[in-house]
Amino acid sequence: MRYRQGKVKREHHSLPEAEPLMAALAQHPAVTAVIPGPIVRKKSSGEPRIAVGPGGGGSLHFAVHSPLYVQSVHAVLAPAARPRVIADLRAAGILPAEPEPAPKPRVSPRGAAPPPRPAPPPPPGPERAPVLPRIAVAA
Repeated sequence: MRYRQGKVKREHHSLPEAEPLMAALAQHPAVTAVIPGPIVRKKSSGEPRIAVGPGGGGSLHFAVHSPLYVQSVHAVLAPAARPRVIADLRAAGILPAEPEPAPKPRVSPRGAAPPPRPAPPPPPGPERAPVLPRIAVAA
């Protein structure tokens, strides 16, 4: 059953680890809606944490990890408010103080970056067409 409690849309149950995040997002003036996703069982256990996902234009995506489950939480907001919302959540202690790690550069299996590919040769033009010798044909 779907219903709203203020800005929070309740369609799924939510993890206890997600409640403080959803409450802080619902109180933030830049956030217009908070939508928790379904709870999914993880294949392995891990430490509880909250990760910030890429999110597009007018949304923020969070992955809330508990020891055995993970739940996504989407926040709908203005695109310009994204940095401010993340900074406010970090100041409140809900998100970790350090920024998310930068993606690692892709390398080949041997550890070195592959060399760049050479540019293909230009196609022969009409002035560069090979001239074939004429062969005399006996009649």
